[in-house]
Amino acid sequence: MGLTEPAIDGVRATSRRHPRWWSLLVGTLVGAIAGAACTFPLDAHIACGDGTVSIEHGEECDPLVPGSFEDACLGTTRPEGKADCDPFTCTIVNTVEQCAVCGDGIADEDEECDGDDLDGQVCPGGVGSLGCTDTCELDRTYCKRCGNGMLDPEEECDPNLVDDPTELASRPKCADLPSPYGDTRPYTSGSAGSCREDCRWDRTGCGYCGNGQVEGGDVLVDFDGSTAVPEWCDGDAFDSSILDLELASSTCVSASDDLRPTTVTCEGCFSISYEESQDEPCCVKKGGACPDDDVPLRCCIQLDDPENRDDPCQPVFDSFGNVVELCR
Repeated sequence: MGLTEPAIDGVRATSRRHPRWWSLLVGTLVGAIAGAACTFPLDAHIACGDGTVSIEHGEECDPLVPGSFEDACLGTTRPEGKADCDPFTCTIVNTVEQCAVCGDGIADEDEECDGDDLDGQVCPGGVGSLGCTDTCELDRTYCKRCGNGMLDPEEECDPNLVDDPTELASRPKCADLPSPYGDTRPYTSGSAGSCREDCRWDRTGCGYCGNGQVEGGDVLVDFDGSTAVPEWCDGDAFDSSILDLELASSTCVSASDDLRPTTVTCEGCFSISYEESQDEPCCVKKGGACPDDDVPLRCCIQLDDPENRDDPCQPVFDSFGNVVELCR
């Protein structure tokens, strides 16, 4: 029987008396500490960007592994797009916003259009053909401004304006519109017609009556080649052939082809009236023999053109070579 060593402290005395229990206690503590150190990374948060997709930790993808997410748009409404991997949660991002791509034929929020999908948009006023560019922007190249219901620059009118341009009250006077001849021959009469398909006012009702010139049938009244109705007269100017016809029944013309009534009036450029006054019923027309001083007749130009009142006659050679005086 051996004697027990005096205890220096409680632990030593106990360990001497219970060596197996002490070994078990120490081993358990060391094992617990070592085990905790080995399992700590496995129980930590998801490690995005480590180049590994840890499915067991809930990762769907990893930003450094493109193959784990690049085809994830397949099966969505935007299969042609490219998915992404969330760098914090390692979950696949294949939403509409992410997978949307110009060229997939579907117009998305940040696109004006995509292919044939114009997002319900049309040309202004629905006139023309709206298109879409390769960059998913609207192409208005083939839209027509004329007819879009708006008065655009360089348009005189628009046939589809909300305020009906065919109403008479809205039609301008021809004098306020440019003519085919510009300032050299402006309109002096008439009102514009309806608004044409080229967004110009119809000018076929316009004319030049009142400018003192007798306009013939070759004078343009519209830019499309429409010509004027030939005028009979304008102010003191007359179409000689029409004047002769209108005065044929007068007493003066019946008496001599060289005469006509002294008072001839042009009415509206398309009507001629005359009056044979008792004091001086007739005058000598242009080309007629100048009356002698003792004859109570005057050249008609003296009545029609006051500037020639003092010099109404001009000398010409007749068919025999003789000089004769004829009314201007």
